[in-house]
Amino acid sequence: MGNPPVGTSDLDTLIPRKLPQASKKNIAKHLKDAGFEHVFKDSEQPATEAYMKNIRGIEVEIEFLTDNSTRGDKEKNVKVAGVVAQPLSYLRLSLEYSLKFQTKAGETGKVVAPGAWIFHKGLTFPRRKAESKKLKDLYGI
Repeated sequence: MGNPPVGTSDLDTLIPRKLPQASKKNIAKHLKDAGFEHVFKDSEQPATEAYMKNIRGIEVEIEFLTDNSTRGDKEKNVKVAGVVAQPLSYLRLSLEYSLKFQTKAGETGKVVAPGAWIFHKGLTFPRRKAESKKLKDLYGI
């Protein structure tokens, strides 16, 4: 009844421009070792990419995003720790304001704080090219 929740099976992973080296393997190698398929999504240089895997019957897609607080070409994809990240405006806010979580299996991570997510969507939805994505952002807000 009512409005069903909006959701997708893609995971937008926020990644800072520079990461400390925690492993001899880069992120792309860890994903490939875990069975994810590397997919190119366009012909940009470097190309926008995703990592896909079917997990319990659900197609999961991981993409990487980073902030565009560079002096150079703010729209150009950037390689970070072996993966290509898409630069987005105001993303630093989402990196700075996050909540820690723990899964039932004991794994830990961080997720963007709801207030930061709403604020980011409010600032960026007018720039969306696809009307359907604008409407999805507004619905989410």
